Amino acid sequence: MSKIYSISYDLNAPGQKYNDLYDAIESYESHKILRSHYLIYTSSTASQIYNKLKPCLDKNDSIFISEVNSNQSGWLDKAACDWIAKWL
Repeated sequence: MSKIYSISYDLNAPGQKYNDLYDAIESYESHKILRSHYLIYTSSTASQIYNKLKPCLDKNDSIFISEVNSNQSGWLDKAACDWIAKWL
C-alpha cells in the first residue's frame, strides 16, 4: 500500500550533494514543498527510503523521514495542496 512520506534534510558539509539527493528523491512520485522538504508517494517504508537516500548524505548531514496522514494543517501553495489531495 502506497503512502505519503515527508522528507526534511539539512546538508551541512562543504561540497553538498544536493543534486544527488534531489535525483534520488525525485525518482519517487514527489513534490518539493519547501526549500529542504519534499513529499513523496511510495509503497516503500521509511527505512527503505532512508537506505536509498543515505549514500547522498555526509556524516554531518541530517535527514528526517516520516509518514504523512490526513491529520495535517498548514499553508502551502496550490500546487502542493493539490499534490497532497491527489494521494490522500
